[in-house]
Amino acid sequence: MLKPVLLAGLTAVSGFGSLALARNPALTGLGIACAIGIFWSLVATIFFTLPAMAAAEPKKVTGASAFRPMKRLLN
Repeated sequence: MLKPVLLAGLTAVSGFGSLALARNPALTGLGIACAIGIFWSLVATIFFTLPAMAAAEPKKVTGASAFRPMKRLLN
């Protein structure tokens, strides 16, 4: 899950960061502001959201106890 998030974030940062090379000062400022904002959003996602999602993931039940809900439905 980390690789797609990281690649998407870095692609967006580099895309908006390329606007910093523009000759128009408004586009330069916009590109820098967006790149910084997306970068910090990416950092927050990696260090807070992904671990929280991993901690909240339901535990997988294995063995005979996995079939008990199905027995209740069939009876």
